[in-house]
Amino acid sequence: MKEGKAVLRQIKGTVKNGLVPNLIGTGNAEAAFNSADASLWYMLAVHRLALACPKEMPFIQKNCWPVIKDIIRNFAAGTMPDEEGRLLVHADGEGLLHAGSEKTQLTWMDASIDGVPVTPRDGCAVELNALWYDALCFAAQLAETFGETPPAETSLLPRLKKAFNRVFRPTEEDAAIMGGGLYDTWHPDKGPGRQIRPNQIFAVAVPNSPLPQKTQAAVVRCVRDHLLTPFGLRTLAPSDAAYRPVCRGTQQERDMAYHQGTVWPWPAGAYVESVLKTARSDKAVREALDTLTPLFTSHLLDAGLGSISEIFDGQQPHAPGGCIAQAWSTAEGLRLLLLVRQYNPGEWKRWQDDVRKHGSELC
Repeated sequence: MKEGKAVLRQIKGTVKNGLVPNLIGTGNAEAAFNSADASLWYMLAVHRLALACPKEMPFIQKNCWPVIKDIIRNFAAGTMPDEEGRLLVHADGEGLLHAGSEKTQLTWMDASIDGVPVTPRDGCAVELNALWYDALCFAAQLAETFGETPPAETSLLPRLKKAFNRVFRPTEEDAAIMGGGLYDTWHPDKGPGRQIRPNQIFAVAVPNSPLPQKTQAAVVRCVRDHLLTPFGLRTLAPSDAAYRPVCRGTQQERDMAYHQGTVWPWPAGAYVESVLKTARSDKAVREALDTLTPLFTSHLLDAGLGSISEIFDGQQPHAPGGCIAQAWSTAEGLRLLLLVRQYNPGEWKRWQDDVRKHGSELC
């Protein structure tokens, strides 16, 4: 808790035009502001702190609330000007958050080759808009808690919820293509991005989802059926023609596969969180845990001792790759386990005993 609050306190002094830097400079190095989602992840982190530790509201009011209001104001009005003066991040009249251009990669899927994004996601990205919706809901809740007038931008919420469901939920014609899930992106000129990707899971996992309960359950099933592996979620469904399951070779070859089928462990936290939100019985929770057991057994002794790697191959045997100890992989793995323990201590105990039978005492 102490370290987490220190991180949030440090970020307060780094925000520029509503943008949280995706790289904080040290020494003479300048901070980097080339991410549209860092500010949104920051607000989600504060939201989770508020839910987990209500006693920290005075800390949030002093250190985080001014930052949240600044982010929301700048994102709604427009921020991150490019070389031509165009604002790369802005909300439209319906409240939808637009980010980037054909030449930029402003989400976590940021690989590019010779300046060209490998996974172009300009326009409206599904996870950015889910995070944006949750941030506006959270801001309204904080304003009420602190006895303040809600930020004017929270008036967008009804329109944003309606627009989110209109642009990200597939048409009847596309429903089979999308496996019951959501479009990954939507662009006013290009239309929807029909790739099945893990980003949609955040539309369920956020504390305030813009989706109806039935649709949330459909998204979880889509991710389970097309993207779930024993080590996390694939970045692209194997049925896609652009699927590249092995991240090996030259820099260019690795960049081509980095978000095109490679498994990333960190979205597994949001997946299990979504399972817990939508499950009607413990069976679904048990299946999710059992599927991910190898992540907490053999792998903890496989690459970085007691830690979780950055990526895995999308196909069996799912060899680990990238850095051997990735902070967000490990942090989300720990959060996943805590969520299950809070949800059902008995199920947690059963699974923990099973993990130990597989030879790992590190859980």
